[in-house]
Amino acid sequence: MLSTISNMIDDPETSRQLDQLETSNFAITPELRFYLGKEAMRGFYVAPFARYSKYKASMPFEFDVMGTTQNMPLSGDLKTFTGGIQLGAQWKLGGKLYLDWWMLGPQYGSSKGLLDGKRSLNAQEQQALRDELQDIEVPFADTKTTVDANGARLDISGPWAGLRAGLSLGVRF
Repeated sequence: MLSTISNMIDDPETSRQLDQLETSNFAITPELRFYLGKEAMRGFYVAPFARYSKYKASMPFEFDVMGTTQNMPLSGDLKTFTGGIQLGAQWKLGGKLYLDWWMLGPQYGSSKGLLDGKRSLNAQEQQALRDELQDIEVPFADTKTTVDANGARLDISGPWAGLRAGLSLGVRF
């Protein structure tokens, strides 16, 4: 998927760096369903939910020091906590087979994360890395950049929003 995204980016440098990005995530989403029909587990429902997610990422971040490209290995995670309301419908297809359509599930909450890298840096490298990290724009988030002789750190915090939707087949047992 990332290679597809990087192919759509006009800047070859950014595209090449995205190809080196490694990501993973974990999420848990408990919800309660309230069915609006007469039968349990059939028909339209409203489902309030909460979601905790943790995203991990690592990549070599390239920066320019007086015409020379250097790398800072950055890695870290972003944790989010959101809540929302899911609207959906569930139908029995036959026997124990069900179809569940999650029509719309807006969610909103907060996020907090950290990216850091360890490497010895001289004064020129520190300033060049600081300048490039401060140019990174994370929409709707507050960022704080710290660069010293031992490496770099980027703290991120702010709101988090998303939308759940999907279609699933289930077997009742």
